Amino acid sequence: MANGSGIDRVIYRTSVSIACRLTHKHIRWVGGLEYVPRSGPFILVANHSSFFDHFLTGVALNSVRQDKVYFLTKAESFTSPLKRRWHFSVGAIPIQRDKPDRDALEAIYKTLRSGHPLVVYPEGTRGPGWPLLPFKDGAFRFALKAGVPIIPAGLVGTATLLPKGAIRTHKASIGICFGQPLEIPQVSQRDEQLAQLRSVAEERITALMEKVSSAIAIGSPAPGLIEVANQMVDDMLDGEFKSTHIKKETLKNISKFVKLSKICNPGDIETEVVKLRIFGLETMMTPYPLRILRAHMLRRRALSVLDRDPNHPMARYVIGLWYLNMPKQFGQNLQKAIDNLSVAANTDEMSCRFHFSLATALIKMGKMDEADDILSQIIAIEQDDERSKRRIDRAIELRRSIYTGKAHIKLISDKVG
Repeated sequence: MANGSGIDRVIYRTSVSIACRLTHKHIRWVGGLEYVPRSGPFILVANHSSFFDHFLTGVALNSVRQDKVYFLTKAESFTSPLKRRWHFSVGAIPIQRDKPDRDALEAIYKTLRSGHPLVVYPEGTRGPGWPLLPFKDGAFRFALKAGVPIIPAGLVGTATLLPKGAIRTHKASIGICFGQPLEIPQVSQRDEQLAQLRSVAEERITALMEKVSSAIAIGSPAPGLIEVANQMVDDMLDGEFKSTHIKKETLKNISKFVKLSKICNPGDIETEVVKLRIFGLETMMTPYPLRILRAHMLRRRALSVLDRDPNHPMARYVIGLWYLNMPKQFGQNLQKAIDNLSVAANTDEMSCRFHFSLATALIKMGKMDEADDILSQIIAIEQDDERSKRRIDRAIELRRSIYTGKAHIKLISDKVG
């Protein structure tokens, strides 16, 4: 594995940047990212017909988790010093395909113990694309011994994009789809267990390849990408981040994922909305007075979304917060804040996601009874996630301040998102 030196990090970052540009240029469909574990080790098993498979799987995995992706590659690729340095830097693990390789096994289990994903191609070498070559046991043996999930993936179009032996990419549409983790067969004999895993993996990968091919052929939108993006934003807001730098890096990584969604789902309004959420959070972390300029840009973006969907709850929420939190000299308008936040709240009565900001606006307007009704609604709904529970605690605190007459002294701020 890479030794982590400065030159290795430069090679890795440069290679990732090139891989992203090439992948974004040709990718047309992505699916199943909700099945990729956000943390912890796992083994990805996929079909293999092109060197570009490394790029496609790496870019797709890095869109939802920002750690290094390791992959097995033949030892012959490490012959020259230049090739050896590059392969080690980008996470390649050399393996002897025709004989036991103790060094490779140590590197594999060290990678998994460190919590990284490992890509293993069960075919063992690049095949024709279809039909698949017979699967080997290695990937499944590694997973069983390490006790890590096995995630299948189907790749399409990479053999056309970068055929075996080619050094330049060709015009092609590529795609990838991840599947649910494979269930481990509950049998006593290891050979039978491995045979069942091989069979199930081949069936699942074949089905995933067919799904990608069909989606690309008919121009189907990529499902689930925005749900994953919104969940990534929510997870960031739920986290106990003490460093603004960490938040900025997280938002930068989520933005990369949203770019993938924009490529696969051109013109999708929900992609624009999650971009709006990210821009709003970035604006909150921008120093004054640049924050004021960005805030006006945020308002224009939200209004652009509302031109397409006048009652979109998140866009209404962002506009409502804008009118609520802007300084008076730059556009604060409490009535407009209440109007917009009311629309957002009415679309989300079960989770009360937008109600706290509405209550805050009502208090600023002196409408204490209405605010009390909204806060009571928040408190009455049972919530399971930590962020909602914190929202309830804040609602209890704010409601208490209404009764003590101190609500006008301090209002608890809310976050865009």
